[in-house]
Amino acid sequence: MTGLANHVCDGNLQTLASQVNAFFQQVAADLQPLAADAAPPQADFIPAEFIIDQEDVENRLSKINVYKAPGLDGIPNWVLRDFCPYLSSPVCAIFNASIREGFVPTIWKEANIIPVPKVSPPQSIEADLRPISLTSTLGKLLESFVGSWIMQSIHSEIDSNQYIYGALKKKSTTHALVDMTHHWHSTVDKCQSVNQCDVCLLTSLKLSTTSTTTYWWTGCDHSVSRTLLSGGCAHSFKVDISELK
Repeated sequence: MTGLANHVCDGNLQTLASQVNAFFQQVAADLQPLAADAAPPQADFIPAEFIIDQEDVENRLSKINVYKAPGLDGIPNWVLRDFCPYLSSPVCAIFNASIREGFVPTIWKEANIIPVPKVSPPQSIEADLRPISLTSTLGKLLESFVGSWIMQSIHSEIDSNQYIYGALKKKSTTHALVDMTHHWHSTVDKCQSVNQCDVCLLTSLKLSTTSTTTYWWTGCDHSVSRTLLSGGCAHSFKVDISELK
């Protein structure tokens, strides 16, 4: 970060840290903190499906990645993993108490924010730094239980035709890109109109690469070009969107 400090604030690292903190805090500047009485009243009865089992806690503790950094609680991941048979019982009790009382330990909601450069060397705080949050491993473990319950509740409500790929297992941005380009292929092959906004979103997108074939799509105001590289030869054609009916 020395180069960025020299470029932005005359080499003063303390000033750089203050400016980075101020910029990252702007992301949530318009969010009002929850009032103390915003939480629902404590439930008298917790359904069995929302009670965490000690065996499940031990299983997840045993699969913790010890090469990931811990959060503010300072508990090393190797301690949680290697001593999971002994820690699973108290951790499970804390998890169930948190769910029963509707309270999350404060330290689990805090994080170390690490500015990671997007480019080398970074020249701008606003454009070239990405915030990486290091939160407590135990907090993330509790989130994984709650997240699995939420997904079980809404998964049956998700229509496969809604093209939802976020926060779903075995789904990623790759699926979204493949689905979008499939839509382009199908529409162009049928000589139908392509949504111009979809094309303009990507100036140049590398769709896929195999050992023998590479596809490139290039979009502009009124046309989209497709280039097929196969067997060492390039084959291109251009479609004028304004002429498609």
